[in-house]
This record gives sequence, C-alpha cells and structure tokens, in this order.
Amino acid sequence: MFNLTVKTDQEAFDAIAAHLNKGKGRCMGPKGVCAYYDEDTDNNCAIGAIVDDPASMENAHMGEGVDTLFRERVLDVGNVSLRLLTTLQTVHDGPENWRGKKFTAVDYLKSIGLNYGLSLDNLPSGW
Repeated sequence: MFNLTVKTDQEAFDAIAAHLNKGKGRCMGPKGVCAYYDEDTDNNCAIGAIVDDPASMENAHMGEGVDTLFRERVLDVGNVSLRLLTTLQTVHDGPENWRGKKFTAVDYLKSIGLNYGLSLDNLPSGW
C-alpha cells in the first residue's frame, strides 16, 4: 500500500501548489498518458508529488485515478479529502491549465483552496 507524505488537506494543497510551480510541466508517460512519476524527466504529477513511493506506484498503476487507487485499497489517503485530491489531480492533468511547462491556472487553484476552506498564505510568491 502507498501512503501520502502529508497529513492534512492544507498540507496536501500547499505541497501540490509548490509542485505545480516548479516549472516541470505535466507529468506524462508513454503514449501521452498522465503519469504519477516519469523517470526520464524526474517529474511527478500532483498526487505523485505527495506519495511516499511514486516510482513504484507509477510502474504498477499508470493511468489509474487517485479515486480508483483508494477504492482498490492501493493508496491510503489518511485524513486528507479524497475529493480534494481528485480535484487537484484533475487540475494537474488538464492541458488547458498549462502553457508549455508553466502552470497557468493559478486563479482556479486558489478557488479550489477557498472552496475547501484552506489558507492561500503558503502559495508560491508571485501567485
């Protein structure tokens, strides 16, 4: 079973926002499928950025959504909202949220945080 490296919704939101700001772009595997981890680029998707072993998860579960991994008891999300994680995964995976390797859906991400009652104080500077 895989585990998250964060314990709360706020920690998940902050860590994923920081990851999206790294400028590595969407994490894509073979044939253009979204991936939890790409060894060639050392990049993670939103969820792969907060999982304890994204490389192993990628090898076994490429293309499966976080909700599927939870239902199949492959991923333990602890106290973090599965709905939040699914939403953040969708934000990462959407090509419309990127311009090249730059994440551009900052306002959308902020609205997600506010909808979940999360603080925006730890978002990367300039956002």
